Amino acid sequence: SERLKTLSEIDHSDNTIVITSITTLMQTLSPKEFINQYTFFVDVGDEINLDTIRTQFVRSGYRNVGQVFEHGEFAIRGSILDIFPMGCKLPFRIELFDNEIETIRTFDSTTQRSINEVNSIHLLPAKEFPMDENAITRFRTAFRESFEGNPTQCPVYTNVTDGIFTPGIEYYLPLFVEHTETLFDFLHEDTLIITTHD
Repeated sequence: SERLKTLSEIDHSDNTIVITSITTLMQTLSPKEFINQYTFFVDVGDEINLDTIRTQFVRSGYRNVGQVFEHGEFAIRGSILDIFPMGCKLPFRIELFDNEIETIRTFDSTTQRSINEVNSIHLLPAKEFPMDENAITRFRTAFRESFEGNPTQCPVYTNVTDGIFTPGIEYYLPLFVEHTETLFDFLHEDTLIITTHD
């Protein structure tokens, strides 16, 4: 959640200072295009279609649940849409009048009580990799090419095939995307890089 938020902020800001270790700097990341494709803003007064937004949330990795408790979940009940975006400390409750967003409020996921009213939400993808049919097909092909043996004997392979993304699946990121990137790909061309010690 924090990594997605940081990468999005680096990409959309002109004045950012990033302090990181060499290990973190060399970590493989999702392509910038993927994060940008599934990052969007929701503002009070916007018109949305619940069926369209449900599809958009599912494609960006959010789970459709009955009640929102943790990051990466959303729930639709009548004209109310609850979502707990990645990179946010609290979930949001969006109330609609017809298709127009009337109010957006933060709420406590335990008590379900509203806290503060806000004007907009910055929504990031729920995972660092795509979770659509194409990504699952790419994963299955890359998995068979990368590992020996019968893939149907591997719980990770069978879970992803069934659309189940268990904790730790992020370690298989390179199998879901055509290519990975590093933090360097998110930095602007004129970024000043300062190294310390060795």
